[in-house]
Amino acid sequence: MSLPATLPAITAGNAGFWEHALRGELALPRCGDCGHAWFPPSDRCPACLSANVGFRRASGRGTLHAWIVMHRQYFKDFPPPYVVTWVRLEEGPMVVAGVVAGCEDRLRCDLPVVATFERLSEDVAVPRFAPAE
Repeated sequence: MSLPATLPAITAGNAGFWEHALRGELALPRCGDCGHAWFPPSDRCPACLSANVGFRRASGRGTLHAWIVMHRQYFKDFPPPYVVTWVRLEEGPMVVAGVVAGCEDRLRCDLPVVATFERLSEDVAVPRFAPAE
């Protein structure tokens, strides 16, 4: 596999997510003041605007809410067709991610899914979802 030219930017606000991803763990930012969990990561809680933010490991389990098969190439690192999913995690937040190659024909609404991780570089692993069945 060749290294994609477009890798996610790792910032102070999302570094905890990427550190967990390298260990094969899905982590969500959680507010130390109000307990709210959200996605995508940011350095402030969207519920109370606190900067007291940490990352906690999530279950990695969720339910497929929606998906789309992209048939047009918008980015050079993503040749079509590819699938983009919208998954509601057990912890509540929605996550947009790809799927594990080879399971596209098994997708259906309300499908239980589990996060896995694809390592793109020494520093980056991205979540992909696969049927939990």
